[in-house]
Amino acid sequence: MTGLNPYYCALMLESTLPEQVKPVKFAKRGASFNGRWSLERFKRLAADTVSGSGEVIVQAEFGFEEGFPAFKGTASVNVQLVCQRCLEPVVVPLDVSFGLVFVSSEEQAGEVPEPLETVLLQDEEISILEVVEDELLLALPIVAFHRECEAFDYRTDDEKADEQSRQEPSENPFSVLEQLKGKLKSDD
Repeated sequence: MTGLNPYYCALMLESTLPEQVKPVKFAKRGASFNGRWSLERFKRLAADTVSGSGEVIVQAEFGFEEGFPAFKGTASVNVQLVCQRCLEPVVVPLDVSFGLVFVSSEEQAGEVPEPLETVLLQDEEISILEVVEDELLLALPIVAFHRECEAFDYRTDDEKADEQSRQEPSENPFSVLEQLKGKLKSDD
């Protein structure tokens, strides 16, 4: 066999995104993943959107960070949320970068340097889909809105009519006093 060694080819799993992985095993291999998942597979994220259509693009790699198995990568998707001004759909791009290290006990979690985020492994396998979904949920804006839009008018027709009648100029209650004052001056 010339050119490619099958061992090195196995390390890069292109366009294949397994949902469940064994992070320690994948870190030892130095595996990386690139691919897409339908937004519909992210149940919690899709529940917050107007439309569950779209694709989450994921790039991820396993390795070691500070001696711990690590999972680093990026995920991006455009989601449709409800604009809180006009109540119409607004497209919000979500682009996240993540870096996680896996530990098997609370004591190990205390040994992980500060900027790294730890995940306590309960089982041998984890769901990458859930990890990516958690990161995307954290990236959702508190309030979604268009840069420029008309605010939704919450008032009923009766409320609008009442407001308009209050804004129309009413007769000045002191106009009668002005007339009397004018008569008093003319009598002098």
